[in-house]
Amino acid sequence: MGMPREEREKRQSTARQRAEQHSSGYATTTLMVPNGVGFFEADLGEHLIDIIPYKTGEGNPFVKQRGVLHYERTFYTYRNIGIEEKSYVCPSMTFGERDYIQEHRQEKARDPNADPQYLKGLAPKERQVFLVYDRKHPEKKIQIWEVSYYNFGRALDQRIKTSPEGSDWDLFYYPDRYGMSLRIVIGKEKGAGGRDYNAVQSIDFLPRADDLPTDIVNHGICLDEILVKTPYAELKRIFLGEPPKTAGEPATQSSGTAGTGTSLRSPSSDV
Repeated sequence: MGMPREEREKRQSTARQRAEQHSSGYATTTLMVPNGVGFFEADLGEHLIDIIPYKTGEGNPFVKQRGVLHYERTFYTYRNIGIEEKSYVCPSMTFGERDYIQEHRQEKARDPNADPQYLKGLAPKERQVFLVYDRKHPEKKIQIWEVSYYNFGRALDQRIKTSPEGSDWDLFYYPDRYGMSLRIVIGKEKGAGGRDYNAVQSIDFLPRADDLPTDIVNHGICLDEILVKTPYAELKRIFLGEPPKTAGEPATQSSGTAGTGTSLRSPSSDV
């Protein structure tokens, strides 16, 4: 027996909110996730995936032209920033724009007594975002895979550079008959400080068992347009741990430097 309508209207279901948000469009601090797109779960073990291409927009560091078929978007992030210790896209290295955290790091680096670990923690981390079709879970449709370059992209680059002549492995992302599926094996690696992390340990290029579904090929997503660009003043506010400005509140002249507030502990390094 269902709950009476008037009682139901008094209650808010966080379970439904979570379920809908998990599979529909929402924004993280680094990515604006398109509607209906989830994240690829790079669990330990073997996966059979297709990397789905997209048409480039503005700002891709490896493809300068718009409308070119490409397979990844490289970007850089700052980790553990602000009171909530979230990640943010690095404006200087990703968009070529003014960047408060970079300015702060450069200023601190000029101090001979600066903590090297603190400076290392503020260094931007190279990451990539891909569109993935999981052959073992086709019901999940197209998914986003956001991953450190060192955990996947480096191995992929190496396999392409050392591929046999005439193998055409470098065409793996094409959606036609020349494209290929990737069989990847993910295992445990040990990073700095003994911390374990998941990384791709092997990649095999395989002929596709069948054609890609039309709705997967014609996804309409541009990876160059889903990166979250945090304005200079907002990134500075978050980094310094200052409260958000309320409507009508005049801007304050902040002369403080980072490193003095509780929100500014050294971010941990990425692998």
